[in-house]
Amino acid sequence: MLLQDVFLETAKDDLIDLVAQHQPIPVDRNFRWDSYIAMSLMQKAIRRGDENNALFAGMFLLNSNNRNFWKRLCICALEDVGIANLKLVAQVLLVDKGKRFREGMGDSTQIAQAMICALCKSPKDRSSDDLIDAIKSGSSYAEYIADAAELPTTHLKAIIASKTEPIQHRTISAVQLATGWDGFPSDLRKGHGWFKVLHDISEDVASPCVLAVSLLGIQRTVALMAPLLTLLYAHKPLVSKYAHDDLLNAVDIDGLPSWVLDGHVRPGLHSFRIYIQRSYRMKRFLARHATREVSPSKTVAGLVFRIESGQLANRLDWQEGRHLKQQACANRPGLPTEAAPEAMSILRSEFDLLNECRITAMRDYLR
Repeated sequence: MLLQDVFLETAKDDLIDLVAQHQPIPVDRNFRWDSYIAMSLMQKAIRRGDENNALFAGMFLLNSNNRNFWKRLCICALEDVGIANLKLVAQVLLVDKGKRFREGMGDSTQIAQAMICALCKSPKDRSSDDLIDAIKSGSSYAEYIADAAELPTTHLKAIIASKTEPIQHRTISAVQLATGWDGFPSDLRKGHGWFKVLHDISEDVASPCVLAVSLLGIQRTVALMAPLLTLLYAHKPLVSKYAHDDLLNAVDIDGLPSWVLDGHVRPGLHSFRIYIQRSYRMKRFLARHATREVSPSKTVAGLVFRIESGQLANRLDWQEGRHLKQQACANRPGLPTEAAPEAMSILRSEFDLLNECRITAMRDYLR
């Protein structure tokens, strides 16, 4: 049996034990908001290790849209846990195998709760998502992207297989070889060549275990984050250290923590529109610097993501991960790279005002 098969079989056996040992947790079913708010609450609570809120939202999603719940859980595992806990990512992807597979393990609620709690407790890493933002949103790699399009296949393969090439160059080369460069979409287009690209990387660069997770992730989610795990894992240090991100103060808004209201939910975007109108500093800043690629409210949403929504408890603390996060923070939608630090400084100093705007927006939403 191949090593990747052994890894997945072991993960499956441990998954069965994990579910069997989970003690059901009573959850308040009075969820008054829509599924978008539920998805935002569950994922951000997982990032923060907040089991109560993650279960509150997760059980609503499980009962209102079963299929969407399992798919969202897979995205949480790939995006927020990633290389920090490969076995758990594999287990979440295995659980998404189908209803019949889950029925063989037991009650759906118990399985869902066990996975949510495991994700909350797990160490986390967002480097796959940071890597995408670092490359696609800025101009730093435009020249390298253009050069990669002209390189022969053998040269691209050598870059992908290198242990010394920067992860950004390896990623651009891999995307070029797998799909051709097409704006770096987050979802893999039909007919992609990622399976061959990953299989061609030698085992001393791509561990068979992470390769197994990437291949399973591609099958379950068709998300670009899945193959990027294999590329990133070669840069992970042998000794792991962890640290908590700086979590800004939150306020309670009708039973929801304020950090739920981000750019992916209607009241979140509405609150950012209100904030821009109330903040003279942010309005003046956007007038000077905004590129208008996206709306002003989505520009603020991108900033909020980087200082609040994307923050983690128990983050894998490693040099390459820190560097990718810094690059992703600088590359904010609708802003030139050099302007992002000033925008985030303004927002941090006015975060109480932003939360007041969130309260106003939620009142409008609940009318």
